[in-house]
Amino acid sequence: VLHERGQRLAECDLFGQSDDAGSVAAAPEASTPAKVWNISTQWLRALDGYMREEVISAAMDPACGSERGSPEFRTNSSCVVVGTNHGRIVRLRKATRKAGELVPADALWNALGETVKPQLAEVWATSLLQTLPGGYLLALRDGRRSVHAMHMATRRIVGKWKLPERPGHTWTALAGGSDHLFITSQSDA
Repeated sequence: VLHERGQRLAECDLFGQSDDAGSVAAAPEASTPAKVWNISTQWLRALDGYMREEVISAAMDPACGSERGSPEFRTNSSCVVVGTNHGRIVRLRKATRKAGELVPADALWNALGETVKPQLAEVWATSLLQTLPGGYLLALRDGRRSVHAMHMATRRIVGKWKLPERPGHTWTALAGGSDHLFITSQSDA
């Protein structure tokens, strides 16, 4: 869960203990206390005449381990992918020198050095990113008018789909899995 204008990320344990058959049931109460991580702001930019860059979306790479819990926080692997209001997509890892902080591991989509007009400034409590099995990342791009699919390991765009126009509405969020994708919109009024 992102909060404090994208400067903190909460890790929430969503599953209870597995039974002897190996199935895991959702826990009505978290079995471990939530852990909150600070997201380093040193890499975020402020472009002349534009708003300060903020993290506005987060997703987990499902290829980061099969164990219950958050493997990216137990090791230095980078399973958290974040998107910014300037259109960048960055993978984060645990900082080596500062406990409780996440720092960039690598950029999946970066327009550094170019004059980038930030995408829509509005920040809704939604996700512009969705990871899929096989190391793929879906992202709302082009002013939230299309969905791009990227293979994260190669950073290659493997597909682009233009979304239908909905006068008076803006596409706001992605959700789904390996077989279905759901995209929501919000009225501009």
